[in-house]
Amino acid sequence: MSIAVTPTSCSFCLLTISLSKNLSTIFMARKRVSSFSLNFKFTSTIQSINIALIFSLTSGCMLIASKYEEIYPPEIKDFIYICDSAYNKSEIILMEQQILKMLNFSLNVTSPYRFLKCFNYKINPGAKAYNMALYLIELSLMEYKFLKYKPSLCAASALYLANRLVNKDLEWDKKAKAHYKEAELRQCAKELAVMTQGAASSSLNAVRKKYAQAKYMGISSIRIGRRS
Repeated sequence: MSIAVTPTSCSFCLLTISLSKNLSTIFMARKRVSSFSLNFKFTSTIQSINIALIFSLTSGCMLIASKYEEIYPPEIKDFIYICDSAYNKSEIILMEQQILKMLNFSLNVTSPYRFLKCFNYKINPGAKAYNMALYLIELSLMEYKFLKYKPSLCAASALYLANRLVNKDLEWDKKAKAHYKEAELRQCAKELAVMTQGAASSSLNAVRKKYAQAKYMGISSIRIGRRS
């Protein structure tokens, strides 16, 4: 199970969101929700425990990730507000401690965004294609199935698809050279395209609204046909 949450009352960079998602995924993989015992007072049902843990875990991971990546990370009081006072300061700090202990303070998780910056510099597809690739990567953070791909492959696939959509450029292999070949990217790019087609009707529309802004060139308004 993976978790990716972008709180509406705070603005986080893509690196923070990506790191938070990776930390929560690794944490959940190491310790099943149903068997993890917190020192908080939850209701007795397993479903309620899971929901409570997910909100607590998300806040803890976002707090850690923002300290790691942001120049001015939010304060704990901001996360208390985001959680509608479901937790107090000591409970959020306790969760932060438990996450760090479980992960043995290993926070150096690779992000697709770092690879995207490298690929973009090498290929130089233009600002609009780059923004489209950013949009694709940020949407993929909410999809469990993209965990099966290496961050570098996911980044290359996003830029490959964005280059085709925006620039109608079909000569990836000539430009990529030492990077992934087109044949290696097709499956991931196809899944990115299908995901993006469903974004318009999804109830999780924060990312789509973000990339509809002028500073991102309204990139989320571009429609992807079935053959893309």
